[in-house]
This record gives sequence, structure tokens and C-alpha cells, in this order.
Amino acid sequence: MKRRMLSWIVIAMISWTPLLSAQDQNDAPPPKEVQSPFQEEIEYKPGQLLELNLLIDGIHWTSFKIGSQNTEDLKPGKTTKIEVINTLENRSSHSRVISIVILLENETGNLLQRLSMGEVKLSKGKYRTDRQKFKVETDALIGLSKIYIFAETK
Repeated sequence: MKRRMLSWIVIAMISWTPLLSAQDQNDAPPPKEVQSPFQEEIEYKPGQLLELNLLIDGIHWTSFKIGSQNTEDLKPGKTTKIEVINTLENRSSHSRVISIVILLENETGNLLQRLSMGEVKLSKGKYRTDRQKFKVETDALIGLSKIYIFAETK
């Protein structure tokens, strides 16, 4: 009797799991639709995960992050390696290409450094976490308080 009851509980849990996870996905806000070329200035600190949730001509740009191994021990006048991470998904019916340029700015909007990312090609229906590495001046990361994003699709 206990074994049969346990079996029913397991079956019920397995049956409900896909419905619950689908509901969680439906609770997420829809992406903000924007035109290409997209341009925006956003407050930003190194290491921050920026949840963009943008839809640019069928490309869902979920998140952006500048990662560095040593953002806490930056010494002025040096260079350091960073990784720029973008999470993208092509929701259109054909292949798309997105080009992204990031301007690192200080609190008054003055340019500290420009990061021109290589084109990212996405086949239809594909999801991708794009990682690109750069060498930047540590002064740019120390003074960073905003980014200016320029993104264009083809």
C-alpha cells in the first residue's frame, strides 16, 4: 500500500514539473523591442551583470557583463585583460548578425575606452553566450561608471 502511494506521488511530481517550469518562463517579462541601430547610455560598474532583455530585429539580447579577474586590485597606469560576455538568442526566421560597440565612460560621460566587438553570427533559433577578450587600460576600469551601447543587426 505504501509503495503504491509513493509511486503515485512520484508520478504526480513528474507530471507537474513541466507545467510549473513553463509557468516560470511565462512569468518573465517580455523583451523590450528596440530598433537597429540601438543606442543607449546605462550606469554600469565592472563585474555587474546587466539584464538587458532587449529584442533587436529578432535577436533577444538577454544580458551583458564585463568580467575581469582582478577588478579589486587595479593599479593606475597599467593594462589588464577583460572578457565581455553577451547572452543572445536569434528568435527570427533567418540567420542574423549583430555588431556591438561598447564605450566605457566616466561619471560625466567622458570616453575612457572603446570596445569594438567582432560580429556575432546567429543561426535561426540559436542561443549563444558570446565571450570576447580585450586588453584595457586599468584607468578605464577604475573610472568606469557608465557604458554607452551601440548595437546594429544585419
